[in-house]
Amino acid sequence: MRGATDGLWIAFRKLGYRAAIMKPAEELNVVMERAVAAPFPRCKAGAGTAFQLPLAGEGRPFHDVDYNGRTYTVKTSSGKHYLRHGYGPMWGVGEPLPHYLQVSRSYAETTYAGRANITAARGELADGTRWRFLGTFGETISYQTKDGEAARRFDLMLDGVCLER
Repeated sequence: MRGATDGLWIAFRKLGYRAAIMKPAEELNVVMERAVAAPFPRCKAGAGTAFQLPLAGEGRPFHDVDYNGRTYTVKTSSGKHYLRHGYGPMWGVGEPLPHYLQVSRSYAETTYAGRANITAARGELADGTRWRFLGTFGETISYQTKDGEAARRFDLMLDGVCLER
């Protein structure tokens, strides 16, 4: 674990490997760990997106001229919590926001090679907020919550994702 005030961190990424996370230095010896096979099975039916969520229900749609998506809500004793699944040509590059690397006390990321490169990342902020991210170019699924029950339920959804392409 590292603190949110430990300064700048960098992530070395390579397809098929877990990201190597380290502080910058004059001389770096970067050793990367090979990822296991991508844990995402192929979907049985297409939905028009790379990722399909199981047990997600309907969700609330959102859209703009160049992206679409759904926000899924989980209600717990602490209130409502949200998981967002967005997609479209201007939705994003499929990598977690860089600030997560700097402000998370724990951070893990793997980039899986395949037809579409997939980045899976997760971590915890200094205040106990848990977050998770799954992305490919033009499509992401993510959440951020302090509620352990909401995180557990969102993790079940993300652990059951299948791939259309």
